[in-house]
Amino acid sequence: MKTLLLSTAMVAAGSSASLAQGFTGAEIGLEYQSFSDFDESTTAYFGGAEYAFLPQFAVAADLSFYSNSASDDNANNFTLHGIYKTGGPRSGIGIFFGQDSIDEGDLTIFGAEGAFDFDQGHVEGFFGTADPEDGDAEIVFIGAEFEYDLGGGIGVSGGFDRFDLEDGGDEVSVTTFELGGSYQVASMVTVFGKIGTIELDADTDIADGSEDDTFIAIGAEIGFGPDQGLTFSPRSIFSSAPLAF
Repeated sequence: MKTLLLSTAMVAAGSSASLAQGFTGAEIGLEYQSFSDFDESTTAYFGGAEYAFLPQFAVAADLSFYSNSASDDNANNFTLHGIYKTGGPRSGIGIFFGQDSIDEGDLTIFGAEGAFDFDQGHVEGFFGTADPEDGDAEIVFIGAEFEYDLGGGIGVSGGFDRFDLEDGGDEVSVTTFELGGSYQVASMVTVFGKIGTIELDADTDIADGSEDDTFIAIGAEIGFGPDQGLTFSPRSIFSSAPLAF
């Protein structure tokens, strides 16, 4: 994590002419989630940087780390984004390609995404699939989120994520909804809190039925560069299904 923070900060502070011409933004942050009934908590650390090599074309890379209090496994993700900018600093359409990794193996993820700035708001959505390194499971994950600036550094947000896995006759799905608020404590630093619900449905040989729970989350983000952040959020099945490991 220290290396991630240092590397991103160095990119944001770079003063070379080539970097100044194309560097548009970077972001680092963390989020802690606590689930009321499942007696688990998760922590995510993330960071990324974006570079525009033409006025309307950009690439971004982000790196995330995930931990779960109920598991000895740690998960991580690396994702590349290809972006066609359509207007505002965080408006664009794009594709993403990356890898989710846990001790049991790796998954290759890929998909399409879009984001749009309007007045004081921002909306974002994506559709992705994951291909396990071993096995023939079919995995689809989708999501959408919005942010709206109320003024005075105060913002509201909301989001939806869905994760579906089908492997032979086994099916598992995870659905989350969340609402939140944020406060910009400094020009680049924002703290936030969220409340949400998560529903797990399973139809497998070892589990059949559904469970739901509520969670709270707190975190902070630091944005750098002309755009004060990235066009797209990190993409990972561990974001869409936070209890997946």
